[in-house]
Amino acid sequence: MDHDFLKRAGDSKAAQRCLTQPVKGLGGELPINMIASSDQTNAVLDLIGGLEHGVLV
Repeated sequence: MDHDFLKRAGDSKAAQRCLTQPVKGLGGELPINMIASSDQTNAVLDLIGGLEHGVLV
């Protein structure tokens, strides 16, 4: 798993929970299912970045 993502999530269990639950800001999709393409990966990373800066979804 990406080291930066683990740092953001706090630990591997938190990262796993984060990736395997539907996210409203991603149209209800599971982030883990969206990392197959670069466009979808960027959408997940953009959402994470927004959350880090206090953007609510």
